[in-house]
Amino acid sequence: FNCIFCSERMVSGRFNKKTNPIRTRPAQDTVNEIKHVIQQYNINYFKFVDATFDISPEYVIEFCQEKINQKVETEWEALIHASLANEEMFYWLKKSNCSQIDVGCESGSDKILRDIGKGLKIETIKKVFSWAKNNNIKRRGFFILGMPNETKEDFLLTDKLIEDIKPDVVGFTILCPYPGTPLYNHETMQNIDWSVMDEYSNPHWKTKHFTNLELHEWQKYFTNKYNNILCERQQ
Repeated sequence: FNCIFCSERMVSGRFNKKTNPIRTRPAQDTVNEIKHVIQQYNINYFKFVDATFDISPEYVIEFCQEKINQKVETEWEALIHASLANEEMFYWLKKSNCSQIDVGCESGSDKILRDIGKGLKIETIKKVFSWAKNNNIKRRGFFILGMPNETKEDFLLTDKLIEDIKPDVVGFTILCPYPGTPLYNHETMQNIDWSVMDEYSNPHWKTKHFTNLELHEWQKYFTNKYNNILCERQQ
């Protein structure tokens, strides 16, 4: 897609229905392979981490129906792009024993979502989390801190969104300008030690509003706050 923090399109190209479409495997073929792996290795859980898994809600429904028809009851989860999902999809996800969806929310600020090219609005995130909850599917939210124009006010909007959607699992990372992303600058970043650089233990990234230390302090604030809340809910 167009997210400025993601390097996937350097491998796959930018998605376009006509010039660079997603080539989707037949649902029957995919379920056959999953069934084989379950039998071969006795696995009891699988997960889709494909960023384009729900590019077509119709395909997701077809996959779920095929999984049901083949009596593959193994529990599973999937990465979901919220702007592509529809409500019917969640009925079939649950019916096919999908236990959790993982959603890249990134921010609670519509301004920041526009800045980063996410193609997503806060109201859409709220709808998707509501649809999943109504179908008793657990919901994981990913949030990235330190977008170039992000301010304290935007962090507070992120705080409010999390309180509104009440995810079952939540994670907070710091933006990492991987080579291949629009945020990577070869002139200033070529000497970064990538052996210690990722979106969790990120000792480099800073913005015009926050130092690297301040971003880590915000990361700690969010992590501590919501880990404690999630623990309380589970008790």
